[in-house]
Amino acid sequence: MRIDKDNIKIILILLVICLSIGYAYINSDLNINGTAQVKHANWDIHWANIQVKTGSVSASTPTINNQTTVNYSVVLNLPGDYYEFTVDAVNGGSIDAMIDTIDSKLNGATIVTLPDYLKYTVTYEDGVELQQNQMLAANTTEKYKLRIEYRDDIELNQIPASDQTLSLSFTVTYRQANDNATSPTPGVLPRYDENGGCATINTDSSGGGGNATMSGLTLMMKNATQGEDDPSWFTNTAANQSQAGVYTRKGTSNDKYPIYYYRGAYGSVNNNLIFNNYCWKIVRTTATGGIRIIYNGPASNGQCTTQIGNTTMITTSAVFNTSNNEAKYVKYVYDNNGTPTDSNLKTVLDNWYNTNMSNVDNKIETSIYCNDTSELTTEEKSALNQNTSYTYYCPFKRARNGTPTTLCSKKSDAYKLKVGFLTLDEEALAGRSWGSGMQDYLYNNSSSWLGSPSNFYSSNASVFSVRNANDLNIRNNVNYAVGVRPVVSLVPNTSYSGTGTTTNPFVVS
Repeated sequence: MRIDKDNIKIILILLVICLSIGYAYINSDLNINGTAQVKHANWDIHWANIQVKTGSVSASTPTINNQTTVNYSVVLNLPGDYYEFTVDAVNGGSIDAMIDTIDSKLNGATIVTLPDYLKYTVTYEDGVELQQNQMLAANTTEKYKLRIEYRDDIELNQIPASDQTLSLSFTVTYRQANDNATSPTPGVLPRYDENGGCATINTDSSGGGGNATMSGLTLMMKNATQGEDDPSWFTNTAANQSQAGVYTRKGTSNDKYPIYYYRGAYGSVNNNLIFNNYCWKIVRTTATGGIRIIYNGPASNGQCTTQIGNTTMITTSAVFNTSNNEAKYVKYVYDNNGTPTDSNLKTVLDNWYNTNMSNVDNKIETSIYCNDTSELTTEEKSALNQNTSYTYYCPFKRARNGTPTTLCSKKSDAYKLKVGFLTLDEEALAGRSWGSGMQDYLYNNSSSWLGSPSNFYSSNASVFSVRNANDLNIRNNVNYAVGVRPVVSLVPNTSYSGTGTTTNPFVVS
């Protein structure tokens, strides 16, 4: 379709107002006996760092005025034309903030419906919807994504008969955060403990109730669940042997997207899946309703009958990092003299994905992968009878105590990725435990990396891995070479056929 004369001119104004409101919640009179010292606090919410997406129509670069307003003007000439950019919402102050109100207007009126020919969205970069009470912690940044599009899925009579000049505004008001604050990233705790020690996680709920409509693989797992798990499963060896099937992670049943996961001994669960001509094992759902899966080798004649051996990995010999003499090398991305540097494991996974999965990129969600580097306190190490001069990380404690989680306790450890790794916690959910456990469905008679740090001592950085044993307590120095099994997350409600057996696996439609 080519309609040269029909243009849509869109002028978008992003406004962040109410900067003084945050102070209204903390600058109250102190009526007490004695002396009270009120520390200086800084409120600083502003826009920064606009980046226009490649493929957008040509337009003047958006501008930021007074740090709180983004302006741009663009002309969309043909159906299919779009303009998209990201902008950072920055909390440069010392006060945690959260979203108070959100308002979108078209030509001065709050948007109820858009014209048939127009798509217009403002979300987080990963597509997550902006909602009230979502937190913007002090000294952190969240990236917003704005997209305006001349729809190409409309009928001829829906195209405007004349040029349309539209004024669009989006206003988000922040206020000082309180106990109602939630995380803008499903799967990450709303408050981040950056000062050492493991965050207290009683259940895996990340909030966001609402009973979302589900279909496809997401609905299949919901219908298959046998109820919430029991904390004793992860510490009681005898109980570890009895589960087989889909379970609901404790505390998430009332979430918008509960966490459903597979648990059971090798050969006892039907979670085999073919996607892009590769075999995978379904591990669990994500906090967005996606389906997390782990690589299990090439498919053969529409089946996944090869369950063990070297072909279930993309390589049998890769180091996590080439050096291991500093604690930073347990990180998936580490600081190298001020420059973020990918670990060798990330490089291996990214290269494999770009070569083998780019053709199905639209079916894979950007998901959270947690490389939890939160350090244990001296008291926590003593309670576990560990050398207090060594550095231990929270996955070690959770594995020892039998308290796995699907949440990430530190935002800086929560990587938003298309391809990532399995965590020690996810391995525990599958069936293994510290010192014992079952030979679970992830067993492949080989060794491969997990993404969970263990400890650092005497110039030895170590990360957990999986071996033939049924024990979670398997650690390697990061410069030791083992296998690699990619992990991706399918988009929510992915359609499928099949039953999940090795001879009739689920097949992504």
